[in-house]
Amino acid sequence: MNLKELAAHLGLSQTTVSRALNGYPEVAEATRLRVREAAQRHGYRPNARARSLATGRSLTLGHVLSATGPGALTAPGCAGFVAGCGAACREAGYEMLLSVAHDAAEEETAYRELAARRAVDGVIVHAPRENDPRPALLAGLGLPFAVHGRTGAPEDSYQWVDENHRRSVRLALNSLAGLGHLRIALINGPEDDLQAAQRLHWVLRLTRKIGLDLAPAHIVATDLSEAAARDAAQRLLAADAPPTAFLAASAASGIGVRRALAERGATPGREASLIVFDAGPGDPSVTALRYPAESAGRRAAELLLKRIAQPGTASAPALIGADFVEGASTGPAPQDA
Repeated sequence: MNLKELAAHLGLSQTTVSRALNGYPEVAEATRLRVREAAQRHGYRPNARARSLATGRSLTLGHVLSATGPGALTAPGCAGFVAGCGAACREAGYEMLLSVAHDAAEEETAYRELAARRAVDGVIVHAPRENDPRPALLAGLGLPFAVHGRTGAPEDSYQWVDENHRRSVRLALNSLAGLGHLRIALINGPEDDLQAAQRLHWVLRLTRKIGLDLAPAHIVATDLSEAAARDAAQRLLAADAPPTAFLAASAASGIGVRRALAERGATPGREASLIVFDAGPGDPSVTALRYPAESAGRRAAELLLKRIAQPGTASAPALIGADFVEGASTGPAPQDA
């Protein structure tokens, strides 16, 4: 089916159909959705080069990912998030461009080159940091962007998608309180990671509200690796009054806690309980907050695509709720605790 046939099928002019597919703001949202659904249903694919020439856009969204750490493609949930972005891009007739940077200087260079070459119409920013310089850099380059997470800047000054950390922490703590646990440990991410900071904020606030004990010694900031979590859990379990339950910041951290328990002959859910945050699809025996990274990626791309199509139009940020999935790694607090 070509453009003329699609327009005739919809009873619209070719100009209206073309503008709807190319994201022009003067097309009503209902018409835009109707045209895109019909195009998808009938397998219509506009010529990408022709669209690019007609709109003056690259029809590409960019990601600059870190080689290692929270912003890497191998980080928990990152691959699913990028896949969700890709699905939204595909439906909108966009492509994605992924770059890898080894440090902050390489990342800045990558953004500047993308802007200079007009290779992308906008970018998704991953793993925001405290006092993150990237939003100001991108604004100065004229590159629209959306952030996966929050940067610490006023939240109405940029577009973002993030996990609802308050909800996730509340679900985890209420579960442990209902099982009679009083001594909780948090094995969190690095101190400069804003996701970890959000989690710690709500853990501190809600433990006081619920009446649980979170001693300063039971709060550990470390990298999100299995080895680091194992070492931290070993130290905590060797204390005079060890925690009866652990909150682990990632799937890898959860594995580290389970290893530490196993080395002491303990079983998660019996001698000590374990709840894992930021867990994607995985071991169903582990009680976890499973963050729908793919849905978050789709939403971030949709926010950014709308901003590109309608400059100056602000869209509400998106808080994404994680699913609380109960497994065998939680159980009643030990009677002798």
